[in-house]
Amino acid sequence: MKICHAANFLPGFHKIWGGAEQACYLILDLLTKNRQEVSVLSTEPIETPKEDFAFYPLPVLGTFFGRGWPRSWLSFDPRVYRHSYRLLKKIKPDVLHLHNIDILSFALVLSAKRLGIPVLYSVYDYWCVCPNRILVDNNRDTCRRYQGPYCSVCVGYKKYAALFRKSFFNHIFKKIDAFIVLSEFAAGILQAYGIKREKIRVIYLPLFQEVDVQSDRVEDNTVLYVGWSLPHKGIDIALQAMSKVVEKIPQARMWIIETGKGDIGGLIKRYGLEGCVTLLGKLPHNSVKDYLQRCSVVVIPEQWENVGPLFLAEAMNFAKPIVASSIGAISEFITDGESGFLVEPKDPGLFAERIIRLLKNRDSAIEMGKSAQEGARRFFDKRSALERLLALYQEKADKIPRSETVKTSCVV
Repeated sequence: MKICHAANFLPGFHKIWGGAEQACYLILDLLTKNRQEVSVLSTEPIETPKEDFAFYPLPVLGTFFGRGWPRSWLSFDPRVYRHSYRLLKKIKPDVLHLHNIDILSFALVLSAKRLGIPVLYSVYDYWCVCPNRILVDNNRDTCRRYQGPYCSVCVGYKKYAALFRKSFFNHIFKKIDAFIVLSEFAAGILQAYGIKREKIRVIYLPLFQEVDVQSDRVEDNTVLYVGWSLPHKGIDIALQAMSKVVEKIPQARMWIIETGKGDIGGLIKRYGLEGCVTLLGKLPHNSVKDYLQRCSVVVIPEQWENVGPLFLAEAMNFAKPIVASSIGAISEFITDGESGFLVEPKDPGLFAERIIRLLKNRDSAIEMGKSAQEGARRFFDKRSALERLLALYQEKADKIPRSETVKTSCVV
């Protein structure tokens, strides 16, 4: 089967990438290793490593107007439309699978549908229904009003522009053949917005593989945070919690692997954590896995209703005891007190209490980690994800009439 993917960025190709891009790469790797013919449309790379899939860069108008331009209320880039149409006509894929494409824009959908190509869209955050992409308002409170005229308060649009955004996005949604989400929770969010449930498919991350858990490498009293240095990821909560942890366990240490430009150094000084926290910056995936082997506890203090954190899945896979926010899809994967601890997102005191409990009770922490790993085996099985993806691709490809398929196969 010929499957074309589209994403703003990819690990190894671009300087900027996060969990969504890693999830996309996992799918690419899974498909290519199972002898599927895979191609990728993306922005211009900083380098092009050798891969088992074809890579096609697309020029974007955002290059001239700043990276934020394609994320505007219109989300249509005419350069992407023109070039993607030509490339898709040449590649002749059976389906087009979109990932994070706010920079490339929904022009991809229109060029694909013009050629009669089915379009699937993997949703990794809420950009498609919320200009802030996290369903959190300016007061850092959860927002379930979705996109509309009230968005002008959060993102500075004029009300007519916010209304146009909703109208345009809804028009695009009708053309998308299926929405792929990482959790039942995320499926519920899209359904509540108004997307029909039959168009939404839950396919968990194709992550799980046997991990050689090296218990002898675990360093006592170490806490690991991995994520963006942004307020909605809860880095402030993690550091406040750590300041309380070191009051009870002075030798405790925190490792922070982060992306972004947040003032973490200022927060460390505010909470008196100099010497207790090590900032590691953004690290390659193999280095992240090394710290996962070595840490005692993983903390995931999300402040938004995450659709399904990739790092949560990885921490479970590495049999780590996890202290996480009881928000979004997290409680779909973690059972409180069994495979991890779930706490109120904005309560650093409760985060600290649970972290201290795990650091002081190594045997309990080990058992909790084993339970988390068993959960990873159930949820993130590669074979199950592959079967579901291929079945969905085939289902949508089969719905294209032969006459349209012939039209699609025309070459420039």
